[in-house]
Amino acid sequence: MHRRTFLQLSATLASALLFRQGAEKDYPSAKPPAKAVPLCLCTVAGLQYHEGKGLVPRLRAGQRLTLRREPKNPHDPKAIAVFAASGHQLGYLPRRLNEIPANLMDSGHAVVAKVNEVDPTALPWEAVVMEVGVAG
Repeated sequence: MHRRTFLQLSATLASALLFRQGAEKDYPSAKPPAKAVPLCLCTVAGLQYHEGKGLVPRLRAGQRLTLRREPKNPHDPKAIAVFAASGHQLGYLPRRLNEIPANLMDSGHAVVAKVNEVDPTALPWEAVVMEVGVAG
């Protein structure tokens, strides 16, 4: 992961978590935000190696995706698999971006994802763009 990307993601997450904690302390009746705190916008990695290639035409912007940690993955101990609502694996969160979400998931935070854009005519590694965030 590039240092600039890491620092930007860290700052965004830290400020969101601090704001949320402050809101709960100062305003006990305040409700936590319903939306997820965004972490990154990225393509689904490895789409061409999983069931994702055949699922791309059926995906729509806004659809929820399921993220599942794979700490025993032989290629990447921080791996996070991405699944469609049907339960079929699309691919993975890109390795260059998975460290912070993996650490959040390992510490019990809910990390969520949804389809942001779909282009069935694009190259497999550019066909699905997803938004990843921490549930609020």
